[in-house]
Amino acid sequence: MMALETCHASVALDIEAEKLALVSLSLSFYHGENVTACATDAQFIIKLMQSGYALPVSTSSLLLGKLTHMSWEYLK
Repeated sequence: MMALETCHASVALDIEAEKLALVSLSLSFYHGENVTACATDAQFIIKLMQSGYALPVSTSSLLLGKLTHMSWEYLK
């Protein structure tokens, strides 16, 4: 049953596209480098990726790396 659900989720949602969306997510895309909006979008993408029953191992370090690279010198 789990294999059937996984296949259905892979067809119903484009999980590979969500992985690419997570990789291309950047804090600089948000006005004023809004961390809250970026984190909300990241959570939405991760929720869609979870339907495939396997998140990439590097998901957390990828997100932390994206949220710590800011262009504003005051926070560096």
